[in-house]
Amino acid sequence: MVSKPQRSDLPTFSSIDYNAIQAELEAMLDANRKRLEELLTATDVYTWDNLMAPIETMDDTLHRFWARVSHLNNVKNSDSLRSVYEACIPLLSAYSTELSHHKGLYDAICTIQQSPAYADLSVAQQKTIHNNLRDFRLAGVHLSPEKKADVAKLSEDLAGLSTTYSNHVLDATQAWSLHVTDEAQLAGIPDYVCAMAKAKADAEKKEGWLFSLDFPIYYAVLSQGKDAWVREQMYRAYVTRASDAGPNAGEFDNTSIMQSILEKRLALANLLDCDSYAHYALATRMVKKPEDVMDFIQRLGEPTKVKADEEFSELRAFAKEQLGLDELAPWDVTFAVERLREHAYAISQEALRPYFPLQAVLDGLFDTLNRLFGLSLERLEGCDTWHDDVSVYALSDKAGVLRSYCYIDCYARSDKRGGAWMDDLQGRRKREDGSIQLPIALVNCNFTPPDGDRPSLLTFEEVETLFHEFGHALQHMLTTVDVSDVAGISGIPWDAVEFPSQFMEHWAWDRAIMTRMAKHYQTGELLGDAMIDKMYAARHFQAAMRMTRQLEFAWFDMQLHASFDPSNTQAVMDTLHQAQERYAVAPRVDPYRFAHAFSHIFAGGYAAGYYSYKWAEVMAVDAFSVFESRGGFDSKTADDFARCVLEPGGSRDPDELFREFAGRDPDPMVLLRHDHIIDEVSA
Repeated sequence: MVSKPQRSDLPTFSSIDYNAIQAELEAMLDANRKRLEELLTATDVYTWDNLMAPIETMDDTLHRFWARVSHLNNVKNSDSLRSVYEACIPLLSAYSTELSHHKGLYDAICTIQQSPAYADLSVAQQKTIHNNLRDFRLAGVHLSPEKKADVAKLSEDLAGLSTTYSNHVLDATQAWSLHVTDEAQLAGIPDYVCAMAKAKADAEKKEGWLFSLDFPIYYAVLSQGKDAWVREQMYRAYVTRASDAGPNAGEFDNTSIMQSILEKRLALANLLDCDSYAHYALATRMVKKPEDVMDFIQRLGEPTKVKADEEFSELRAFAKEQLGLDELAPWDVTFAVERLREHAYAISQEALRPYFPLQAVLDGLFDTLNRLFGLSLERLEGCDTWHDDVSVYALSDKAGVLRSYCYIDCYARSDKRGGAWMDDLQGRRKREDGSIQLPIALVNCNFTPPDGDRPSLLTFEEVETLFHEFGHALQHMLTTVDVSDVAGISGIPWDAVEFPSQFMEHWAWDRAIMTRMAKHYQTGELLGDAMIDKMYAARHFQAAMRMTRQLEFAWFDMQLHASFDPSNTQAVMDTLHQAQERYAVAPRVDPYRFAHAFSHIFAGGYAAGYYSYKWAEVMAVDAFSVFESRGGFDSKTADDFARCVLEPGGSRDPDELFREFAGRDPDPMVLLRHDHIIDEVSA
């Protein structure tokens, strides 16, 4: 294993020629096809070494090539890159479908599983073969040629539709801004946000201020802006993005795109003998049946909805008595929530922001990783990245052994997709020459960038976001599995993916860590115990309202994919309204088009899987409770967690690994008690 960081281990980005991407991809796919046929015809006795290992090399080469292109499309989007990216998606989709329908390859892998030598393979190798054969069957390897062609066409269409949906959301977000010329309407909006709005207006040669729909700007205005008209304009534009309504109605409308995606997903599932797309998607998850997901949502939802109604009644009474709002309009809710938080706990997200400059938070995060797992991160200078703001780190373990690399891209940009996410440039594997390829992780956020002498300052929710995404990265970077299909984040059931990330969020709340990283960026004043006590007191403020919102999304997603009727062109909106009736406690504007920008399920990997956030959160809270029962930073518990959760990647089933770590199955009631939704004695 490499013991010192080597820049030669890292990919380059500046060398990518957009004009050559498609030709390079086509050549790579053709070479892979030729190589596969050579492998299948070279022998009639197939083994891991003469079939699976060479295929892994092919797959890895393709992944490392396309991962850079896909990542640039997310973080440095442009017309030229978008054009080639969209041209390549059908090629990749067709290639993937072609492999998944290759009966000869399927039969060859079957012979490996059926051979006496299978018992001598490693757990990771056996799991890879098991997953491969399962995926072949889910892809319809036994279908007739005509039906295989139908599956291929549906897969290609779905890939293109998801890309179009994502582009519409990005374009709609960037296409609209609120032009304010009256300085009085800026009351309450943080100065740094106003400065960004001023700079945007200046860049477009307009007087006054231009407020974009980028989430940091949007949230700051909704939570802090005192002018109700300004909040209303921002809110209406945000909740109608990429739809048939709102200020840009029809311009980037995803209505027909969503309908087509759902129709084709159902058609694909039916071709593969599944009753619905939900049944198809759950075949690779921890939870296997849609009704079990709904039971899980209901088990959390019933007590949570009762508590959330109480919380909203309290908010409404406060808004009437203290803010003079007889009725809470949808654009008033976030503003009122922050005022109630300040009133009840003398604390606000914006008041905390100066205490959490990004670099101090990163230092606190790295300190946490060192205290828990003995990890150290060394920043590497002079690396080839896609933007000057990107940092590159080498991660080493407590023995000083280099384990992985990580790119961190924290700031919002106009050509970068919104939200926060982790991805990978390459996974860990043993190469055919016996050397180990180290994993490379990508951590992406959309924090407010520095402005002059003012560094990037985070709300505490953004601090949690950074810890969250690094939890994903840890699982990828610390894996000890040498087979790429099940190493790191690969091969993990989707409903367990969020487990390590949500687990890491809890450490942002550790008093010792918080004290280390919370220091006022101007005065150097530490965030004292009194303020930290207020944060703890406010931690579960309106936890039930937050959870019902997540349960609403989860119910909407699962119900939509489990019972979609293609003859109903209003299925999306009908299901959304049903979800709101079940779980929404705050008012919603009409028109409300949340689904049109719900990229998680229409352009991401969460279709029939949004429940995974809560499913994994139950595991995360329960796992953290094990640490709490042993005093917090307990080295043995941390070693057990790394061994049972972070290192195995997807080589073993998550429920089995959780039981190995905690000695029992996770309990959903632990989450409800943790969030103070039910008390300690409730069942």
